[in-house]
Amino acid sequence: MKIVCVMPIYRRQRITLATIDLLKKQTLPLYEIVLIGSCGLDRDTAKKAGVDYIYHDNWPLGAKWQNGIMYAQQVYQPDAILINGSDAWITANWCEKMGKFIEEGYHLVGKKIQYKCKVNPNEKLVVLQRKQISRADPHGGGRLFSKTILDAMNWRLYPPHLNSSLDGESYKRTVRVAERDGINLRIKIADDITDAFVMEVKSSEWPSMNPWRKESSSVFGTKVIENPKVWLEKAFPDSLSIFKRLVPDTLI
Repeated sequence: MKIVCVMPIYRRQRITLATIDLLKKQTLPLYEIVLIGSCGLDRDTAKKAGVDYIYHDNWPLGAKWQNGIMYAQQVYQPDAILINGSDAWITANWCEKMGKFIEEGYHLVGKKIQYKCKVNPNEKLVVLQRKQISRADPHGGGRLFSKTILDAMNWRLYPPHLNSSLDGESYKRTVRVAERDGINLRIKIADDITDAFVMEVKSSEWPSMNPWRKESSSVFGTKVIENPKVWLEKAFPDSLSIFKRLVPDTLI
């Protein structure tokens, strides 16, 4: 199965390169990684990582995402696209585990349970488990959309004028198209897969549109991972050495 990862980037080269290194270790290898950037540093990041690159203005973010998706479709004709952020890490078995659901005929695969890690200088690691309890759809990094549903949508997943609420709007658009075309929309929320994870890596060392902040209990069912080092060593075996390279003063 041919999966292409689409990933907008903007300036934060260190974490982006680390994310791409992990993406290249998938047990079901990605066919290609497409970066959508808007400055010379972004282009240099793609060149250094050895992945494809296209230019698009950073705003609106919906248009930036959409341009990358259309490019992936036109150039690579994938069986599915992987939606991922430059600070979103997926475990090495992610595409293999989630891709099986695409092969079984699911149109959208992802998780509501995700993880969030804080890696700051002179601070201890913190890992949170988060679950969007207010939503019915999978969200965030790691989502797979099948060619079947994207064809029905003319590969137009995101409203190009938006800068926020993109996950929710992409889900609404998917549902609308399926209802319009009489498609029996099959969505797999893969929270029952307990050995494949998505984790956002946040740090004061690089900018983020969604920085680390206190979680709202009304939105997230959140719990702290009591021994983050042990959890990280199991889920992301190279993560601790990567963190020491990215943020040398972090307390591991």
